[in-house]
Amino acid sequence: MNVRARSVIFFGGLAAVLLSSVPARAAAVINSDILSVVHGTTTCSVSASEPDSAAQIFFLNASSCAGLQVDSSQLGSFTILTEPNNTRSDIFGVADLCRLDNADCDRGEHQYVLAFVSDSETSQAHLFYDDQGTSNAITLAEGSGGPFSATRYLSSSLQQSGWTASFSSDLVVPEPASLGIMFLGLLAIGLYARQGRVIKH
Repeated sequence: MNVRARSVIFFGGLAAVLLSSVPARAAAVINSDILSVVHGTTTCSVSASEPDSAAQIFFLNASSCAGLQVDSSQLGSFTILTEPNNTRSDIFGVADLCRLDNADCDRGEHQYVLAFVSDSETSQAHLFYDDQGTSNAITLAEGSGGPFSATRYLSSSLQQSGWTASFSSDLVVPEPASLGIMFLGLLAIGLYARQGRVIKH
């Protein structure tokens, strides 16, 4: 391979790596909210990517996270994250899925889960209120997005066993396309280095 071709490969690869790392919010990144539960070496999590999270509640229960139990007495004591202008950003805590409009629940039945709703969807806060429709919510500034502890919403037995939970808001996650560009760039630079070794020998 001649010097010119090797130069094209090297600088093309370098440009791809640099472009994939630019923190532009156009199509390079996705803002994600993530609720996680950790016990031992096992992690259960559920995430929502904006704006795909519209009008949805995201949750973890025993079906999606084996052994998970929440503290139902924490219903009504959810956590509200606020934007700098004091508007609601996210809500997380114990929710009752039987309060959903399309819930398949018998009268008086409850389905307690560890859950969150994001941004404009915080209108679903009624899912987190106690049975009297009241709340003792904790309000925190969203700031840099956490992570914020959600361990208090787990059952006391799980907490004593070392289980933990956390919520992170607006994490910046590279889109697969950006990761692909970076991979191709690194591959090109690797090829350049390999060709250089071959030529020297």
